[in-house]
Amino acid sequence: AYPGERPVFTGGKRITKWRMEGDRWVAEIPEVVDQGWNFYTLWVNGEHRRPARTPNEGFLRTAGKAPKLVDAATGTEVDRGNIAFMYAPGEIQRWANLDDVIVHVYQSWDVFYGRIADIDGNSHVVTFKMKASWPFEHWGSKQRYFLENYLEALDAPGEWYLDRQKGLLYYLPREGETIENTEVIAPVVQHLVRLEGKPEEAHYIEFVRFAGLSFQHTNFVIPSEGMKDHQAAYEVDAAFQARGA
Repeated sequence: AYPGERPVFTGGKRITKWRMEGDRWVAEIPEVVDQGWNFYTLWVNGEHRRPARTPNEGFLRTAGKAPKLVDAATGTEVDRGNIAFMYAPGEIQRWANLDDVIVHVYQSWDVFYGRIADIDGNSHVVTFKMKASWPFEHWGSKQRYFLENYLEALDAPGEWYLDRQKGLLYYLPREGETIENTEVIAPVVQHLVRLEGKPEEAHYIEFVRFAGLSFQHTNFVIPSEGMKDHQAAYEVDAAFQARGA
């Protein structure tokens, strides 16, 4: 950076043309529908904001292990320990845009990001699109989890939700925020800097220094099938990434 300056490299785009809808702001984003733009984080006046969640503070708790199923063809029992768990009545429902909902389940030192495949309202069992790394309640009963990213959870100032089917972004403003004095930025790109060496050939990127620069507003979306977050999330690509460096 030039002395006295702090250049900003941004991977985001400013959201404008808000309108009031009750106590919420709504912005229509055609690129969400036309180009498949999806994002999972937002910056409001320079502050990072998470999607709408339930509960707003703390956690919910699992209500037991999912009972085994009986295969009708073979009569054998099928274990669902890695892909389903029981929940307390009313805590998980068939909300609109159910594919958007992400269930964050804490599993010892890692996190499972579950996309919902099915909800059995009679037995109170939720089933996910992919298996978790560990069986639910493997480390003990009443496992912590919370739900995120659905319109029905938009009930606390600072929360937001993107309706991908309609291309609408909803935001519940905090006290003192007005459409005129608030800058909202949504991320577009995932990577800003990538250093790619060839360590298998002993060719490394060396003697490169970044100083006084700011890298902001990058995107990462939980895959449509969900995600297993292994220890240190080492499989997740970064905004500023270096390999063989």
